[in-house]
Amino acid sequence: MHALNVSPACLPVADARRPRIGRAILGAMLAAGLFEVFAFGTKEFRPLGDHAPWMDDPYDVVTSFAMFFLPIVGGFSAVRLMLCRRLEPLPLSRLVDLVHGCNVLLVIAIVTAGSDWIAVILGADRGSWSTVTPALVGALGIFTAGLALGALGLISEIRRMPTFDRADPTASDWLADATALASRMSQRLGPLEPIGTGIVRAVDRWAWAWVRRRPITAAVLTAAGFAALFDVGSLREGYSLPLLVFVLVVAWCGMFAFLVAVGSYLGLVRSSARRPGASRRQLDAALLGCASVPIVLAFRDSLWGLVGTSTSQAGLADLDRLLIFVAASVICATLVTESIAHVHEALGPM
Repeated sequence: MHALNVSPACLPVADARRPRIGRAILGAMLAAGLFEVFAFGTKEFRPLGDHAPWMDDPYDVVTSFAMFFLPIVGGFSAVRLMLCRRLEPLPLSRLVDLVHGCNVLLVIAIVTAGSDWIAVILGADRGSWSTVTPALVGALGIFTAGLALGALGLISEIRRMPTFDRADPTASDWLADATALASRMSQRLGPLEPIGTGIVRAVDRWAWAWVRRRPITAAVLTAAGFAALFDVGSLREGYSLPLLVFVLVVAWCGMFAFLVAVGSYLGLVRSSARRPGASRRQLDAALLGCASVPIVLAFRDSLWGLVGTSTSQAGLADLDRLLIFVAASVICATLVTESIAHVHEALGPM
């Protein structure tokens, strides 16, 4: 982010930049939230979704993941937003991470909207278009304009923000902010306040401490939980057990890649854990391999030749082979490239 000057670790109450930055953050979150409502409503309400150009792959894969990613990042950001009090100094670490959360929200929403517009321009699934389709495209235009305004407003304020060293060991992470918010809420429990406070302290002392020591393991488990929720929606479609397992694996790969890649940017966990060069390269390879899975799923019709089949002949087993083949290739290529380039030779933070 660009900056005008180096500032202390907090923005004081009287700082004139605070109201403008606050409005920009709220505008960005509102624009992303409204787009999430539009995407979810279009996908889940079949009388609309059946006539939307973007309801088939590869566009539907983008929408499906965005429907999960937007609430997740929005939830992370909401915790920090509730800690921003008008009459209290505002820690720059919290502000910067909150702005980063808005950046991620806008990028996810804009990429999804761009995917939808590509479907419209290419006339995807033209046979299902009806009199409802122009209304959906018009609504897409309105929500896209909202995203553009939210992004412009946020960008203009980012340029005025003070600099902040995110490597500062005293900077709080999301876990610390969640603890601070929970502590404030527990103080309003009246007679139950001691119990609530004890629970918050126990979570901070044991659960959060474990997450900071083992951030990758925590990401693996968290991704599994989100993937299970993703799979619940497939139960309503009457999927067979092999297909449910397939959806679970794909969802886990996407969530794991997302949590690890975005987690550092959002400041979810400021961990002291260190990994040697070879171990770090293996993590990079695993991350890119997982990220390839939903991407290949979206563009599978163009990739069937890699496993010697075609769209008309391919089945679930062929799709499994395609995803495994590409993921394994990406993992191997990453390991070889980073080893030759001596990437991560020095120890680095997770």
